[in-house]
Amino acid sequence: MLKIFTRKGKKPDYTSLKEQVLSVITTYVAIRGLYSLMKPETATVMRKGFEAFLTQDLARIENPESILAVVHLKNMESYDQLREIEVTQSPRRTVLSQTALNQLADQVARALIKRVADARI
Repeated sequence: MLKIFTRKGKKPDYTSLKEQVLSVITTYVAIRGLYSLMKPETATVMRKGFEAFLTQDLARIENPESILAVVHLKNMESYDQLREIEVTQSPRRTVLSQTALNQLADQVARALIKRVADARI
């Protein structure tokens, strides 16, 4: 897992978190495929220390007390775009997929930061 450099206030740095989320998503797709990423139970989990990873089974996560935030991909706006691209036979499918994955990483990073901030209030 990648670690994110944080500012003094122990808040995740947006740019680093987005890059980490994109890396995690891209690796996940490379290993398991876009179809697996698009399952409704797929979620991004962020632990203390701002380490992020993907899972399809929240109940089986070790050390659940270390979880800071969970974001289900199906709740992101770009999720539906990815689903449409998944079934498209367009020659531009790869470019469209990468653009949608970037948007997904952006939305997930913002949602994780918001959830961490909300949990601390």
